[in-house]
Amino acid sequence: MACSRPPGRRASSLPPPPGRSPQALLGPEAAEIYLAMLRRLLQAGRLNRFFPDPGRLDNLLSFLAPSGGVGAYPGLEVNLRTGMPAEPAVGRILSQQDLSDKFLAEVDLPGLSARTDLSPAERRLLEQARFHQRLQQASLPRWQRLDLALRRVETEKRWAFFTTVFDRFDASEELFVRYTVQLYQHHGRWTRPLVDLQGDDLEATGPFRTVISRYHSDEAEFAFVLLSELSAITVEEVVRCRVGPLWFEGVEMLPEVAELLAAYPGNFILHLPTDRAGLTVREDGNRDPFSVLWRQVLHPGARDVAEKKARDLGYHVYKERKFACTRAVAGPFSDWLKSRGTRCVVYPV
Repeated sequence: MACSRPPGRRASSLPPPPGRSPQALLGPEAAEIYLAMLRRLLQAGRLNRFFPDPGRLDNLLSFLAPSGGVGAYPGLEVNLRTGMPAEPAVGRILSQQDLSDKFLAEVDLPGLSARTDLSPAERRLLEQARFHQRLQQASLPRWQRLDLALRRVETEKRWAFFTTVFDRFDASEELFVRYTVQLYQHHGRWTRPLVDLQGDDLEATGPFRTVISRYHSDEAEFAFVLLSELSAITVEEVVRCRVGPLWFEGVEMLPEVAELLAAYPGNFILHLPTDRAGLTVREDGNRDPFSVLWRQVLHPGARDVAEKKARDLGYHVYKERKFACTRAVAGPFSDWLKSRGTRCVVYPV
């Protein structure tokens, strides 16, 4: 299903602040159409556990819609490089959720709800309180979040095997991304553990959280190499999955795809890319038509070093990208991908 009119045609351009991507401000009607379509595409994309939590993302998008808020902002900012909701829009909802406890503590919500003689200001306060109550109870993504799970312990070898899941909002691209890392830690006599084991509880030490935050800001292969430099840590696999970009008329994209979307106005293409670096990946492979392997973009000297590092660590890299598209453009877009020698999964909506 396509929109009757693309949101971009009802958007005003916003000059980007220094260092920030250009944005468009969608009016209330366009924002509702845009967000409803993005939510449908997100649902159609069949996100697995390696992607940012689709339920949390859907909840966030519901609050970004003018109908889901209290009318405090006239529209929705969209990043014109990625086509996704821009950082200021995301930040408003996440910051308001942080303040919901305090806001509700200062308002007599049951008392206001029971009254029938509210003044305009009191009705406005009641509307805001109900919004904050919904927001307080909602499960939303965070700017960043690190979860640890213990897989097993080999006592004799003093090895502890973990899965770490690091979710973050990539401020440079304004996309939500999830890194899933399989690793094990050596508890040597002279080594301070990066993850503390306290019974059945896990706690990441400060240095470990710092390292995770610092190194999980690029491709899976780059994160794999940097994490492998840590003492007491052996990395088995790093998987990075992103939600976006979202392509529609007015957003930056390849000229050939822009021509395709111009021929099918009101349609959308949501990208869902994955890159994986791991010891169990049998060989390097790339089924992502819009990305190359990290080592391929290095100059020859650095590439030789990176190739040797890959051999020494024993990992390979595999990339792929699937898409969720509005139905009218799904077939033509699939044909275009095949013409480039790439077969990707395309889910029509």
